[in-house]
Amino acid sequence: MNDKCVVLNAKKMNFDGKLDFSVLSSDVTVYDDTGMRKS
Repeated sequence: MNDKCVVLNAKKMNFDGKLDFSVLSSDVTVYDDTGMRKS
């Protein structure tokens, strides 16, 4: 299986650094802070 997973704002969920996002998928991209966009 070729699943991909993207985690946005991971810092809010993983504040203590103990979460292991690798259990979600074999291909995980983690962004700690996506920031605010101005349009």
